[in-house]
Amino acid sequence: MTGSTDPLGLLTSEAQSFGATVRSRADPEMQFDIALRRADGREVQYRILARNNDAVVTAREWEPRRLPAFCPERHINHDGTFCMYWAKRHRIEVNDRNAAIEWWNTLVAFLSLQERASNLGRWPDKRVWAHGDAAQYQHMATESAIRLGNFFPEALADGRLTVELCRDMPGRRKMLRLRLDARHLYSVLVDDLRVANGKQPCLCTNMPRRKPLRACSDHASAAAQLACALHLWDIKEREFWTELAHKPCCAQMAGCPLHS
Repeated sequence: MTGSTDPLGLLTSEAQSFGATVRSRADPEMQFDIALRRADGREVQYRILARNNDAVVTAREWEPRRLPAFCPERHINHDGTFCMYWAKRHRIEVNDRNAAIEWWNTLVAFLSLQERASNLGRWPDKRVWAHGDAAQYQHMATESAIRLGNFFPEALADGRLTVELCRDMPGRRKMLRLRLDARHLYSVLVDDLRVANGKQPCLCTNMPRRKPLRACSDHASAAAQLACALHLWDIKEREFWTELAHKPCCAQMAGCPLHS
């Protein structure tokens, strides 16, 4: 509890509006049932344990019945808590009514994705959720893509942007090559974090007459940061899965790196 704020009390006040019934409360925890309406019209019940930690309220299934106890691909942490949002950048502090409503909306959306994941055997949101420390680089890549505009935000969300680190060669500086599908767009010098060819036309528009990249707003910087962020995102994702290699797989998700 922060000051006079009562996060669990705020959540309790809004529970009924989201089809939830509080069963018990003993600070800092609260147990509730929530009815979720699936896309096929069927109603399913979850029993959730919420825990307050300085106005940041986590949630997990009371017992792992509908969901696995742990599954990185379904964004369920090793302690069973739900990774509903990236806490380092966008964490919900339940300190007023609006925040409580946002928390409930986020939980319902998360559980709805879980129901779809159970049916599909994969995470249903086309916009990939990065894992662990990779999330900060996903956020950086997203911001850079938005700054560039044009096709970049959608291509990033669809996983069509890839980056390759060129091999070190005598007399050549370390370089990243960014591609859309198989088409090379531009290269970035890693040590200087700048686009290798600032004279090339900027990619922020498809018009025939385009400014050079280096003279078009802050797009040269955004392009360099996008490539770097994608590269670091990939590194951190691989590190995340390497650290979890010894963990058992729930075997519910196709293509999970833990499944052997």
